[in-house]
Amino acid sequence: MMTMDKEKLPYATIEYIAKRFRKEFLFELKERKKEKGHWVYVVEVTQDDFVHTLHFDEKGVLLKEEADPAFPADAHDGPAPEVVPD
Repeated sequence: MMTMDKEKLPYATIEYIAKRFRKEFLFELKERKKEKGHWVYVVEVTQDDFVHTLHFDEKGVLLKEEADPAFPADAHDGPAPEVVPD
């Protein structure tokens, strides 16, 4: 599932997202900014409990990708499973 005003993104960006995240996902244009005289598009894609932040240039080329848990551990939840003492 895609949500987004597709008119605001370069076509190659939409193609990349559709191929990279083949199953159901949501995406949103978070920011469009000028860097060194060129447009950069920051897109958030949510899939499988992760939020992927993708940076594309004005031609739709991926410049940078980061992924973070959609639901990060909370200090009130106790220690993460990998740090539980024996």
